[in-house]
Amino acid sequence: MVNLRLCGASCADNCCYSPSGISLFTGVDLRDAKRIHQVTGIDYKDFLRYAWVTPSMKREMQEDLLDFPWNTESSLRLFMMREDHLLILRSPGGKCLFYNAEEGCTIPYSAKNAPNICRIWPYWAAPQAKGEIQVILHEGGGSCPHSSRSVESQGLQEYVEKEGTREMMVASKLSTAGSTLVVRLWQEMQDGAREYVAGIEQFVKEHGIKRR
Repeated sequence: MVNLRLCGASCADNCCYSPSGISLFTGVDLRDAKRIHQVTGIDYKDFLRYAWVTPSMKREMQEDLLDFPWNTESSLRLFMMREDHLLILRSPGGKCLFYNAEEGCTIPYSAKNAPNICRIWPYWAAPQAKGEIQVILHEGGGSCPHSSRSVESQGLQEYVEKEGTREMMVASKLSTAGSTLVVRLWQEMQDGAREYVAGIEQFVKEHGIKRR
């Protein structure tokens, strides 16, 4: 996984920033939210938004699934969406509330406490036949300046051009421990999504998080 303390330090356009102020990449489940609250002491309503997903953003996710049926990120977001809303980290000025240009991610011990979507990047996991799970380098991960630190990048671009896919299969490039961690985080995200669906409305109401 990448060093979140360095994330964004050399990116003109990075995961922690969205010109629109709404980055679905900073979507969180209730487990993520509770973990961040515990380590920062910040009230939920002060670091979370229950954001409206625009029709174009929703359509983009749906189109991703048509092109890439195993795109589990879009599938996860669509599954978690309730009345076209998703829980995300606040992003004043388009930048994640916890992002600092000098320090990177400011969530204490971010390698353990940041949202799982941030911790798993730039990798992902995709279910395969017979219950197997394939670890992949996520779309855009090839341009992430940190991905080359943990994955052998030589030949990946050629693979993408040859196979005509934006997703790069790199399970063999990761150590066994690295692959195990990716799968564990992915499984935690699936479990977290189910808890989210069951409890998001009560959570938003209980903590005074406004729909926006």
